[in-house]
Amino acid sequence: MVNLSGMSASQLQEFVASVDITSKLDDCERYSKLSINVSPASASIPAKQESLATDGKYQFSRVNPYNTGPNTPTRFDAEVASCVVRGKVPPEIDGTFYRTGCDPIFANRTGSDTWINSDGAIHAWRFSNGEVDFKQKYVRTPRFIYERIARQSLFGAYRNPYSDDKRVFDDIQSSGNTHILYWYGFLLVLKEDSPPIALDPDTLETLGIYDFEGQINPSKTFTAHPKVDYTSGEAMGYGMEATGVGANDLVYYQFDKNGKKSDECWVKTPDVTWTHDMIATDNWVVFHMSNSQLDTEHMKKNHGTHFRFNRYLPNRYGILPRRNPKPQNVRWFDTLKNHFWAHLGNGFEGEDGCIYIDAFVADYDIFKILPNMHPELDAARPEAQLQGKLVRFKIDPNAESNEMELPVVLSEVAGEMVRCDDRYISKPHNHVYGCRYSPTGFDGILHVDVAAGVTNVWVAGNGVIVGEPCFIPRSPDSPEGDGWLVTCTRDSQRRQAHLTVLDATKITDGPVCVVELPFQLCEGVHGQWVNTKTMRARKPLVDYSGVTAELQAKFSTGAPKPFEEFTGKPVVVTRKEAVKNPWL
Repeated sequence: MVNLSGMSASQLQEFVASVDITSKLDDCERYSKLSINVSPASASIPAKQESLATDGKYQFSRVNPYNTGPNTPTRFDAEVASCVVRGKVPPEIDGTFYRTGCDPIFANRTGSDTWINSDGAIHAWRFSNGEVDFKQKYVRTPRFIYERIARQSLFGAYRNPYSDDKRVFDDIQSSGNTHILYWYGFLLVLKEDSPPIALDPDTLETLGIYDFEGQINPSKTFTAHPKVDYTSGEAMGYGMEATGVGANDLVYYQFDKNGKKSDECWVKTPDVTWTHDMIATDNWVVFHMSNSQLDTEHMKKNHGTHFRFNRYLPNRYGILPRRNPKPQNVRWFDTLKNHFWAHLGNGFEGEDGCIYIDAFVADYDIFKILPNMHPELDAARPEAQLQGKLVRFKIDPNAESNEMELPVVLSEVAGEMVRCDDRYISKPHNHVYGCRYSPTGFDGILHVDVAAGVTNVWVAGNGVIVGEPCFIPRSPDSPEGDGWLVTCTRDSQRRQAHLTVLDATKITDGPVCVVELPFQLCEGVHGQWVNTKTMRARKPLVDYSGVTAELQAKFSTGAPKPFEEFTGKPVVVTRKEAVKNPWL
C-alpha cells in the first residue's frame, strides 16, 4: 500500500499521473453482435399501477373517497424504537399516550362506507426520560379475525348487521376504533355497539372480549365514553340499545374505586338515537341523545348506516342520580333541534344546584360521519355560512318544563373533539381544549380560558391535520391546566405522522417538541394518557427480544429508564451458547 499522507502536492500529482485508470471495456472483444431492448413507459411501475386491475376488496377510494391521501389505509402492525424527536421532550413526561385509529383492512362489502366504520388500530407513544417509542397494532376483534381468515370483508355498513355476511349477523360488531381506557392493568378498547375488548397495555396484544368480570351482563353494549372521577376513583358508564339492535333500553353502571359495580339502573329512552357521550357531576349522570336517529327500514332496504341526521328531531339530555338511581328518577330535557354535537367536554354542578355542560355545537354535522335524513333542507346552504361555537348548557333538575333554555356561548371559534383536564371530570373547571374546525378539516388546537373569555388558537400549518388533544398534568397536584397537550398531527403533503407536544399554558408558542414517524397514520378518534406510575410495572412498548437485566445493567444509559420486566423472546447473544441449526 502506498502512503499518500507523506507526499507533497507535486509528488501526489506525479503519482496519480503514473497510474493508468483508463477504462479497458471498449478494448474487450464482443461475444457476438449485441443489441439492447428497453421496456416502454407503459411497462413501468406507475403505468402498470394505473392499468392493472385491482381486486375490489382493495378499492378503498371507490367505496369511500375519504380513504385517500393522508387516510390511505396503512394495513400494517408496526413499531419504531427511539423515534426521531425535534426539540426536547420535557423530562416530567413519563407514560404512554394511547389513541385509536380508523384504518380499514378491506374495502366494505356494500360498496359504500363511512370512515368511522374502519378497523381499529391502536397507536401508542411511550415516553421515558426523553426517549419515545411508538407502536401501531390492530385490535384483534372478532371482525378482524374472521376477515383475516376469509381475506375479504364480511361486515357491512356502519352498525348494520343486515348488511353483513349472514354467518356474522349475530356476532359482536365492534371495529375497535373509538376510545381507549386503562382499567386495572388492562387497556379497554371501547365501541358503543359492543362490550369492550381488553388489550395488554405493553404488547398491545388482544386478550379478548371483556364484560367487567360479568358485571355488565346482560347488556350487549357499553359506551365509548365512560367517565372516571379523579377524586373518588369511581367510574361511570352505560349501554344504549342494551338489549339489542333498535331497542330503546339504556342501562347505567357505576363502579367503585376497586372496579366493583355499585349501581345499575335500566331505563327506557324516548327514541333510539346516536347516544355517544355522557357527563358526570358530583350527584348526577347525564346522557346526550343526539338527533341522529335510527331507521331500521333504511338499514334493511338500503344497506344504510345505523343512524341518519334528522334536523326535525331535538337533541335530548337524560339525567339520573349518580348513586342509587331508580328507573322512575330519569328525566328527559329537550334542547336544540337543527344542530349537531357529538362530544361533551365536562359537566359540574353550580352553587344553584343546576347542571352545567360544555360542548362544541354546530348547525351541521362537521364530522360527515352519518348521512342526512333530509338533504333537501341543506341543499341551498353553503358550508361556508354554517356556524359552530363552544357553548355551556344548563339543566335545572327541578325545572317544571322539559324545554331547556338556549346555551351560553363560551367561544366564537368552531371546533370539536372537546376535552378537559381529566383530573377535573365532574368538578367545576376553567380550561377547555379541542380541535379548531375549518373548511379543510381540523387544522389547529384550541384552548379556551372560560373565566377570561379568551380562546387561544395554535394553527398547525398548511396541510397539517390535528387530532384530539389530550392533557398531561405537569405533576399530579399541579393546578388545573398546568401541563402539556399531546396531539397526533399528520402532514398530508409529506404523508408523515407525528406526535406534537404543546405547553398547555401557552399553546400559541407552538410545539415544545415534535415526535416524528417515518410513515403516515390514518385518521384517529380518541385517546388517553396513562402515567407510568399507575401501571403494574415499567415495561418496554417495543420488542426487547434478547434483553436481560444483566444486559440492561451493562449497556443502559438511563434513557429510557430501566425496565422492571421485559417483553420479547430470549435470543442467544454469545458464541458459547450459539444456536445449532436443527435442519443440518
